[in-house]
Amino acid sequence: MTGTSGSAEGEGIPPTKRVVKNTLWMTAASFCGRMVSYGTFVLLARFFTQTEVGVWAVLLTAQLFAEIISNLGLDKILIRDASRDRREGERLLDAVMPVKLAAGAIVGLAAYLCVRLGYPEIAGAYPAALAISFAAIPLIAVTRSLEAWHAAREQLRIPAIAQVLDRVVLVCVLAGVWLTRRDFGYFIGLSVLAPMARFLADYIPVRRMVRLAIAGRGWPLLSESVILFTVEIMAGIYLRIDLIFVSKLDSLAAAGLYNAAYRVFEFSTIIFSGYLLAIFPGLARKARLGLFESTFLPGLGVVAFAAILGILFRNAVMGLFGPAYLAASPAFAWLMTALPLSYVTSFMTNSLIAMGKTRFLLVMAVIVVGGNTLFNWLLIPRFSIAGAGMAFVLSEVVSIAVLLYFSGFLGYGKSDETAVENA
Repeated sequence: MTGTSGSAEGEGIPPTKRVVKNTLWMTAASFCGRMVSYGTFVLLARFFTQTEVGVWAVLLTAQLFAEIISNLGLDKILIRDASRDRREGERLLDAVMPVKLAAGAIVGLAAYLCVRLGYPEIAGAYPAALAISFAAIPLIAVTRSLEAWHAAREQLRIPAIAQVLDRVVLVCVLAGVWLTRRDFGYFIGLSVLAPMARFLADYIPVRRMVRLAIAGRGWPLLSESVILFTVEIMAGIYLRIDLIFVSKLDSLAAAGLYNAAYRVFEFSTIIFSGYLLAIFPGLARKARLGLFESTFLPGLGVVAFAAILGILFRNAVMGLFGPAYLAASPAFAWLMTALPLSYVTSFMTNSLIAMGKTRFLLVMAVIVVGGNTLFNWLLIPRFSIAGAGMAFVLSEVVSIAVLLYFSGFLGYGKSDETAVENA
């Protein structure tokens, strides 16, 4: 990359307006993208069988794990450090890109082999399509770093457009497969066009800057990267291990039902995800938590209201997927119960990462993943997919309790640093 100096986009814009602008970009993109994704999944549920929907859910979960592992914990560091110092961020991005390409290739191959071994029925039915789908992992890994750079420079309209394009291309692939009367394997194989489009949308604006030159920061970067890498792996396991448990302890058809409920829950997180991303660079520059004291409770109120609406209208929401998906309504109600808890957890962890206080998050991750595994193992055999929802709620409660205990979060208002240092 070039060594030009500069600041975030729109430096002349007051910080509050800049946060609002970027929040609106990401919220609008998340809303549009997830509406398209939601519609795609409805069509997927109607075009293909429940078992095929379950296969798609398993593949998405495996790809999510591969994406998290290939990230190596570098993207949060890139956002934080590039927000503070553009030159340092440029050097870091130069070093990150080739590392992510190599990691993505290795992890993509490993994930492909794991699916072949763990789900021989999937590998036997769609051998070529399965290989093609995991070949996109290196591209996805690099794309995440490009979007981290755009986020650090507070140019969120670029990843916002790229993410919407990803969803639009996928629904176009699904429509093309359906119109040409192709089978499910074609959809799996052609779905790689979506991450390719997203990469191009993120890469083109910075194509003259990226050198792919290895010029890292050495052991300090490696140390923090290992911590965040481990935390991200734990988070990925925590967020999607429930679907693996459902597919193994129940059936692939049940996994398809649960994935429908989880997709709607995931869609609901746009209420706060765009805001958290928009404020991250400002928090990294200030290295303090006081910025959020006046916004935490109102945000929690909005999220809680959305959760209540989801619970009340659970049958109407799940019925959109088809009559068979009404069986997922209890699981959906439990997932929506967890929505406010997820907001609290995301708020606390993002703030601490921005401040560079990440070490104790490892302890939290281990405890929560262990608890989530235990809860799923105990509850799914008895309550099926509703048990997976229950396990998620209990795990979020444990997560918040651990964060409060280790971080002394309630004491942050008195001091920006001492509360964390005493954790």
